Amino acid sequence: MSKNNCMAFSFVCFIFYALLFVVSCNFSTEYSIRQYLSF
Repeated sequence: MSKNNCMAFSFVCFIFYALLFVVSCNFSTEYSIRQYLSF
């Protein structure tokens, strides 16, 4: 039972970090695009 909970927890953590990574990537690309357009 605890092993199953651990797997579920790690899966949730993986999803969370993947989401965080995608959001940060989108933010940085949007920022660089704005920097590029401001010139």
